[in-house]
Amino acid sequence: MSQPALIMVLWAAPLATVLWSLLVRRATGWVNLLSALVCFPVSVLLLVSADTPHTWFDQMLYVDRIGAWVLMCVAVVYLLSSFFALDYMRHGEDARRLPNFYALFALFAWTMFAAPMANMIGVYWIGIELTTLVSTFLVGYERRAESMEAAWKYIIIVSGGISIALLGTVLLYWGGTFVLGPTYTLDWSTLDAIAPKLPVVLLQLGFLLALVGYGVKAGLAPMHTWLPDAHSEAPAPVSAMLSGALLNCAMLGIVRFLAATDIAGHGAWPHRVLIALGVVSLIVGALFIMRQRGLKRMLAYSSVEHMGVIALGFGFGGVLGVFGALYHMLNHSINKTLMFIGAGSTVHRYGTHDIEQMRDVPAAMPGVAWLWLAGAVAITGAPPFGLFRSELSVLMAGWQGSGTRWVAILFLLLLIVIFVGFLNHFRLMYARPATTPPSGPLPGVMTWIPMLLAVAALLVLGLWWPPLFMQWFGQIAHASGGGVMSNMLVLHLRATDVPGNIENLLVQGGRMQMVYASSVDGRIEACYLAAPGAGKPFELWRVAVPPGGLPSMAAHVPLLGWYEREMQDLSGVGVLDHPEPYALVIERGTDPAPFFAAMDDGHYPAPHVLPEVEGDDVQELDFGPIRADVFESGQFRFFYIGERILRYHPRLFLKHRGMEKRFQGLVPDAAVVLAERVSGVGALAHALAFCQAIEDAAGIEAPPRARVWRSVLAEMERLYNHLHYLGVLADATTLKVGQAEGRLLEEQAKQLAARACGHRLLMNVLRPGGLRRDLALPSDFAELLGKLESASLRYLDQLEVTSSFLDRLHTTGPLPRQVAFDQGATGPVERASDLDRDLRRDHPYAAYAEHAPDVALHKDGDAYARYRVRGAELRASFVLLRHLLAHLAPGPVLASCVAPADSIGLGWAESPRGSVYYVVHVDASGRLARVKIKSPSYSNWRVFPYTVHGTNMMDYAINEASFGSTIAGCDR
Repeated sequence: MSQPALIMVLWAAPLATVLWSLLVRRATGWVNLLSALVCFPVSVLLLVSADTPHTWFDQMLYVDRIGAWVLMCVAVVYLLSSFFALDYMRHGEDARRLPNFYALFALFAWTMFAAPMANMIGVYWIGIELTTLVSTFLVGYERRAESMEAAWKYIIIVSGGISIALLGTVLLYWGGTFVLGPTYTLDWSTLDAIAPKLPVVLLQLGFLLALVGYGVKAGLAPMHTWLPDAHSEAPAPVSAMLSGALLNCAMLGIVRFLAATDIAGHGAWPHRVLIALGVVSLIVGALFIMRQRGLKRMLAYSSVEHMGVIALGFGFGGVLGVFGALYHMLNHSINKTLMFIGAGSTVHRYGTHDIEQMRDVPAAMPGVAWLWLAGAVAITGAPPFGLFRSELSVLMAGWQGSGTRWVAILFLLLLIVIFVGFLNHFRLMYARPATTPPSGPLPGVMTWIPMLLAVAALLVLGLWWPPLFMQWFGQIAHASGGGVMSNMLVLHLRATDVPGNIENLLVQGGRMQMVYASSVDGRIEACYLAAPGAGKPFELWRVAVPPGGLPSMAAHVPLLGWYEREMQDLSGVGVLDHPEPYALVIERGTDPAPFFAAMDDGHYPAPHVLPEVEGDDVQELDFGPIRADVFESGQFRFFYIGERILRYHPRLFLKHRGMEKRFQGLVPDAAVVLAERVSGVGALAHALAFCQAIEDAAGIEAPPRARVWRSVLAEMERLYNHLHYLGVLADATTLKVGQAEGRLLEEQAKQLAARACGHRLLMNVLRPGGLRRDLALPSDFAELLGKLESASLRYLDQLEVTSSFLDRLHTTGPLPRQVAFDQGATGPVERASDLDRDLRRDHPYAAYAEHAPDVALHKDGDAYARYRVRGAELRASFVLLRHLLAHLAPGPVLASCVAPADSIGLGWAESPRGSVYYVVHVDASGRLARVKIKSPSYSNWRVFPYTVHGTNMMDYAINEASFGSTIAGCDR
């Protein structure tokens, strides 16, 4: 059944019950139960079908995984409460009013099915307000003075809170006018798309107002004051719906607003506020549970506590935190319904809400009492029930989070207090002998059925975590923010949308990074990685490849030219109107191995044809692929007259190793070894970027000690690479003494790396989640590092006064700033052309957020500028290393890291040669389906020819050495 049909059934069933109850007015309870029996499986089917977000009915409705999850929670509570209502409501004083009750009850269910599917944020607000209006009549249904007072208190407090949420929505709409103009439709997808461009003050203030407003409806303390009265005075089935279903609908709005702040890269403060409200809710719940005498009021404060747990899960963020919060939603919905069923039966049996007057409950309600006690144990988070698993996940998320360990400890202490206080009430009700036997009605079969179903479900959810839930929670975590997708925002676009998105990105100071192909359910899509700017999350634009091929973007963004040709060569994606249509990575006469099973034979690359340069006196020189003293294979075609190079064409893919193809099917832990061997001199940077991509997919962060160690090792890799570079550059200028000194210092740096981790090239140290093992520095490490620093600084000082060296660098291989930007230069090459970019500072990872490096720039863009930038980075690395080593505090070095099925992650590192990016796609089995690598040498070789055209042949070797690129970095 299609999603629109499922939605129609989900809405039609309760609305039909409303009409039946108002018009026919017979068997209304059974018709309501039939409606609930229909809605529950429909909600499950809707959840299963919600693989990707969809809008329906002229974009009025929005169905995604988290919305469908909330709908299922509502349907579960509606079903269990409908069973119980048949038993509970038959004891009412006026049977003639039952049709009105069931009409309101079904209409209440319908409003909670409608609100989570609202696409426009204003319509969602209306839906939440409708739940208030309908449920107000249910709270005051019994028409007693206390219930009428509770109903008035409920509607006034909640409506006031919802008004604050409306103000937050208006603020966000106003912020959107700065991006989209004065008139537009603010729906959830639009909010996510424009969030990075909204004024930060308006975004965070809008979230705060929405948090307060919807937090009132969600029962978060201190905005919870309506909840104890409404829960205690409403009929028990209504109390179950209020606690188990309605609170989740309001929490959904908070989560969606939180996701927008995460997507914008400004979610840290909103997460802290949500954590604070979660802690306050737990404290309030614990204190009031201890001293309550009213049974249903105690359960109401338990709801405050559990909404605090959910808030903590989303506040901690990460996949583990979101897992726990979502799983807690379901467990609490079932468990609290069970508790209100038991409470309603007990209140009817004893004729009072006072816990003091309830004694010897097992004798008063045989069988049912023990099911209720099982629910009481479960609601405190005790094993083996579902809430134990969900609370444990939230606790672990807090323990592993950055700066939230103290919150996790407080959370655990409060859970212990609640466990003792809550079960102490049950000890009194169950253990004390009765003075007079209760005279109220015994629970009937329609009480037994939902209680048995609920206890069974809680046991199943506690003993077995369904693998499908893991997959869904991972998708929800990445799609809904929750602190997970601060690295990367995934957008689904049409091919026709890409040029406009690129234009907007460039206007706002962003930059494209790469494009590659990926296979999804047998279909090939193009994935564009965009970098909006420092501190903003990256964007991955996923575009279905049209049947005729993909329009080339190389004319708009030249740096994408090589990536499009590589995508065509390796993935069979036809690229239309490319300015350089010849093959790039496949040698002529070679049939490429299809990267994907769905690769179209018609899109195999054309024969390798390079443009010719013709004219009188033009000579051609093909240099390579075997070159003296160079291990890597590369052929370089020069067109020249005399010593002046007219045009230059490098061919670098003579030994294409298919590294990205080799990742397919590997488990992440095993794939680290492969990442380390993409480029030997960048082994640590590649491994680090890969590990962080897996951690991003898993939604976790390595422990603090591991993050510091990663930065230490990264700077040690920078040391030996820059010393190697200086030696090679000295050799290119025939400064043999400088070459020898540079190589000697490089060897000392590598030996120091081996002393630190056991490997000269820093291999076999990293793994997803942290380090393979803890590292311990030898006692003389600081002394050896100091000697290396002194010798390296003397070496730099000597180079600075050697005219024969410096004169060969000035004006050699100039790279203009705009060319560096357009063609995708990276690392010291771009910074030497005055492009101020460094991933360590702009998008901090490992320990660089706490230990930011000094970024060196130069404006001339020539070989001398590139040398000066690297020399400054060498000096800065020594300073940074001393700071990092001083902050190596004791602690664990590995966190659990399991990437969910069908997840995507992005990782990066600023290697000595420039930015390294890894995008990982994890399949349904948890193995790698696709790994895309962006290597700095691949980027800089694309740029290099622009510094060769029109230069002197005698300067070529110096110019190439000043770039410091490796051919292996291209032959991926």
